[in-house]
Amino acid sequence: MRLLILTYHNLHDVGSPVSVPPGMLRQHLQRLRDAGCTVLPLSEALNRAAAIELTGTYPVALTFDDGYAAVLEHAAPLLASYGWRGTVFPITDYVGRSNCWPGQPSGIPTDHLLGWSELRELAAAGWEVGAHSRTHPDLTSLDDHGLAAELLGAKAILEDHLGLAVAAFAYPYGRYDRRVRSHVERTYSVACTTTMRIARGASDRYTLGRVDAWYFSRSLPARFLASPGMEPYVALCRVARSGRAVLSEVTQSVGR
Repeated sequence: MRLLILTYHNLHDVGSPVSVPPGMLRQHLQRLRDAGCTVLPLSEALNRAAAIELTGTYPVALTFDDGYAAVLEHAAPLLASYGWRGTVFPITDYVGRSNCWPGQPSGIPTDHLLGWSELRELAAAGWEVGAHSRTHPDLTSLDDHGLAAELLGAKAILEDHLGLAVAAFAYPYGRYDRRVRSHVERTYSVACTTTMRIARGASDRYTLGRVDAWYFSRSLPARFLASPGMEPYVALCRVARSGRAVLSEVTQSVGR
């Protein structure tokens, strides 16, 4: 199995680290089509990855974290023009509100999130709706009761509002440990991290790596998408991201 899972958040021209311009998403889809990719919702792509590879096409899943309103405005019609569908991971307690949950970095612009009627519209169009917790906390900081409230609660709320089974989960901030993973495994069928890597046959389906589409949001890097140079570029981005994370931790420690 070889499955490319791309992560998007918002679709906007503001230059935010969680935004990709809608025009760049259009370019991404064009490159994926030109490369012969098959784009499916995450659970379908994962379950059918082996069969897809046998046909010589390239399995890809597009995932949209947090449930921004721009997903319905921009992403849904663009994917539909190719006959494709994606996966959206809303935060249930913030559905129909703005992205102002505790812990949101100050540099992220405030923007609107999808409402329940809009999520139902996406689901009716064949999109997968997964869970991204109720309030977007660092799950590793919660006790077992808090974990159950975030994981079981999000699933129950989504299924009640949408009338559909919810099988997929995305870890808030990509953070998990063995205990969190164990709770997720008891609740969902597949889960995504934010680790920059392409999923393989040996990948744990509860800690699937994804490739952040932001790293392809400029014209030159976008040329690497679905090309022979994509994996070396993804590896380079992973190293750069890890270096920034270490530098941030050191800076915070010095400041204490």
